Amino acid sequence: MVARPKSHPLVIRYVKRLNALGYTELREPNQTLLKMRRERAELERQIYLRDKQQWADSPQGVEARIDQQPIFIKSHFQNKIKWLRENHGDKHTNAFLTGTGKNALLRLDAVREYQGVSKGRKSELMAYFQGIYSHLAELTKRRVKSLANDVAGRINEMFCTEVSTPTEETRILSDAELLTIYRNIALEVWSLRVKPPHWRELGPKPGQQDEPVDRAVFHSAIARLINADWWERKLWRLRNDWRESQLRAAGLIHKRAAPYISKEALADW
Repeated sequence: MVARPKSHPLVIRYVKRLNALGYTELREPNQTLLKMRRERAELERQIYLRDKQQWADSPQGVEARIDQQPIFIKSHFQNKIKWLRENHGDKHTNAFLTGTGKNALLRLDAVREYQGVSKGRKSELMAYFQGIYSHLAELTKRRVKSLANDVAGRINEMFCTEVSTPTEETRILSDAELLTIYRNIALEVWSLRVKPPHWRELGPKPGQQDEPVDRAVFHSAIARLINADWWERKLWRLRNDWRESQLRAAGLIHKRAAPYISKEALADW
């Protein structure tokens, strides 16, 4: 089990400042109490959940839900719906929506439950990126590159915080300290569903004592974790995997359209 390190004095001071700001939020300049804002947010959340549960009750609800999907999903269904309306009328269109369309959306919801950040444990990176991570399959190459820079920058900041001292003095870290630093950062990386580099060598081994650290391996692992290019490759691969899973769930990868992988994935490959 990884020992929880003591918080850095600068981190403690920052948390205290956040707590102070949270206290003053009760007395905002516009006289809007925090309790009223929370009640309003809870009401909006209940309305959203009710509408989300009722979308499958009618063809109109299914079509509205299709229109909310990312472009690589909804474009196929919108073209199909338009063609059915022009050639077969509303009866066949509604049958398609309540049958094929509804089933595809239900499968998409099931697949997306296993995408996004890992909710096994709370982490700093999970809090930062859980919003954008749920839409990773929709991102372009340029946006993935930007996200990779953000992740690498966050990890670099975390590493610098771990190794710094209040007096900013330089010292040689012990093997135990190196392992603690690596494992703390590695747990953050796992929350993004990415395997940390050299986890087999540096990760904890149940029932065994830690071996002396090969510092070259440690330096290699940290160098990759703070490298934006390494993260871009990992995130782009994860994005493609999740995108393919969603296309399969929507029924867009089949014998007639694309037998094994989507046309987009084949072009990228």
